[in-house]
Amino acid sequence: MRIRKRKELIDRELQIYFNEEKLKIDRDLLELKMRGTEDIANYEHTYHSTMEERKIELAMLDARAELLENDVTIYKMLLEEKKQEVQRMQEIVISLANNNGVNIVK
Repeated sequence: MRIRKRKELIDRELQIYFNEEKLKIDRDLLELKMRGTEDIANYEHTYHSTMEERKIELAMLDARAELLENDVTIYKMLLEEKKQEVQRMQEIVISLANNNGVNIVK
């Protein structure tokens, strides 16, 4: 009888020990899961904010490229106008020189 009581006591103590250990393991797993969830949330936030920043930077670069293309077009038009102005001035000088008897070769 005494052995049986002793065995029951040991069995209860073992059961309590296993239950406590199981609770510790469950708490550790829950903590890991919570940390993992936080890490994923932080990663997703960083990813999306970085994506937004890159989209903004890309939009700014696209706008700058468009402005530069417009500048090139304007500069080409100005250059063409200046070439025409120079040609007109050359024609005036040649005309004046020819009227005064000076022969200028173009």
